[in-house]
Amino acid sequence: MAGGWEAGSGHVVWCEGVTHLHRFSPLIAEMFNTISNIATLMAAGYGLTRARRKRLPRAFGFSDLCLLSVGLGSMVFHATRSFYGEMMDELPMSAMAFGYMWCLKGTHKYTSGRTWSLVLAVYSLVVAIAWGSYLFYGWYDVFTTSFTAQEVGRTCICGGQVYP
Repeated sequence: MAGGWEAGSGHVVWCEGVTHLHRFSPLIAEMFNTISNIATLMAAGYGLTRARRKRLPRAFGFSDLCLLSVGLGSMVFHATRSFYGEMMDELPMSAMAFGYMWCLKGTHKYTSGRTWSLVLAVYSLVVAIAWGSYLFYGWYDVFTTSFTAQEVGRTCICGGQVYP
């Protein structure tokens, strides 16, 4: 996309982009949305440290790296409101949702053995088709629907089971 870094080339305009666009800096489109991601970066740093210290499975470190990428990507997106910034925000969100699904491996009947392989294959295929459609057609609703499906699907697989 030729204008991928062009300001305002993203699909979404948040409230701050309408009410306070470049209000505080000519370099940062949405100051508060940009700054609020510091909390996301701190949570990711804590998660990465915890995963390493407790020697958690790789899925946890992967998920926290994705959270770090979401925070950085979201900062870029809200600062620039560009298409590429939006992709730097949204692609890691889907990867993070995948990571959270991976964290469930072996904790439930649907995340164990052959069933896990089938669930993961279907989950991955649906997400890949959705992302391909989103990038090809540029329909933001495809992203919101597929990300919601990732979150709801994982919740349904857990079936409300509580882990110790």
